[in-house]
Amino acid sequence: MISSTTLNATDSPLLRLPAELRNLIFAHVYIGTRYSLDVEGFLGSWNLGALDWDQSVIGLSLVCRQTHAETSLLPYELGMFDLFTGWQCKLDGLWRLQGFLEKRTPRQIDAMASLKFTQWSVTLNGYWHQTRTAAYWVAKLEDPSVSFYGGFSIEAMTQAVDISSLGPSD
Repeated sequence: MISSTTLNATDSPLLRLPAELRNLIFAHVYIGTRYSLDVEGFLGSWNLGALDWDQSVIGLSLVCRQTHAETSLLPYELGMFDLFTGWQCKLDGLWRLQGFLEKRTPRQIDAMASLKFTQWSVTLNGYWHQTRTAAYWVAKLEDPSVSFYGGFSIEAMTQAVDISSLGPSD
């Protein structure tokens, strides 16, 4: 009996293409795709924790083991993730950002090249945003000067820094 892996390698027009050409096709599918995450954690089929991929985006990764191996990190490398938190408590958006990042694997964190974080700033009287890598945001969240782990009391929240204290908006 011939394995499905062997059949895919010999019968699939896509998998018979040279790797360089497949990579161009894969890049065309994923490059510039924006993955929007709203304040409640849902927008379309996106969930902050699980990231329920839209079938049109993830379908390529589900074709077979080889395409999964070749494409599983491409949404993170080539896509743009946008976390918009709107009108929230001073650091509430950071909790949501932390929750999103905690659901990613270390390889996904390393691969995520564009993560835009947007939140209302009372100090600026407008929206504050920065686009950085996921690794940057992980390091920022581990910074003791931005400590919010374990939650704040109401008193501490009223004394917490404004989101704009994390640096200038892009």
